[in-house]
Amino acid sequence: MRRFLLGMLVLGLVLSTAWAQQTRLRVFIGGQQRPDVMRKVLDIYEGQNPGVKVEIEVGGATSDQQQQYLTTVLTSRDPSLDLILIDIVRPAQYKAAGWAEPLDRYGRVKSYV
Repeated sequence: MRRFLLGMLVLGLVLSTAWAQQTRLRVFIGGQQRPDVMRKVLDIYEGQNPGVKVEIEVGGATSDQQQQYLTTVLTSRDPSLDLILIDIVRPAQYKAAGWAEPLDRYGRVKSYV
């Protein structure tokens, strides 16, 4: 539950600031991160931000499956994903590869739930 709440806070932070200027966001959500709940949250966000469409890509029932897919996508520098919401097993690995960054510069978190 703690990881889920942390993910929700990070998602709210990212979506409420710099990303809100885009018209289409593509979010990868790990299979165990409750994509059904996240879809409801993102529907609320879309309702409060006309012109912004958030698409969800659900992948990987396990951390290893997520990591395998994301490593392929991110290594190829595929620009199709704007945000990834996954478990907290590999953040240091993703940061070291340049695939993740601290979110401090995006300001305060805005809650959509």
